[in-house]
Amino acid sequence: MNNEQKALAACREYVACNLDIKKISQAISGNLYNCPENNGEEFRTHLKEYYLNRNIAAAVDGYFGSAVKGEEEFLACPHCVEADRLIQERKAARLKLGSAKRRITLLGKSS
Repeated sequence: MNNEQKALAACREYVACNLDIKKISQAISGNLYNCPENNGEEFRTHLKEYYLNRNIAAAVDGYFGSAVKGEEEFLACPHCVEADRLIQERKAARLKLGSAKRRITLLGKSS
């Protein structure tokens, strides 16, 4: 594979990753909007409360304990559980995007 083909493949991957991230972000937003805790005036979700309490527990205990306040409510809300899964998926997509950016940079420097 020559440099031109490698550059084209890296650009395609870059565009595909950006589209994936945008699609996942929209899905996250839709799930969080549908959370029953969200009343439309103040953006509150079970996921937000769970993340906040989990981070406080980690700061106080020095590790993520097994019992986090709000975990039961979070796990009972299918919208928040799906949003959390999508957030993890978006993290992986962002890592892949970073890899594509590095590949484009390296190809630009080598030419």
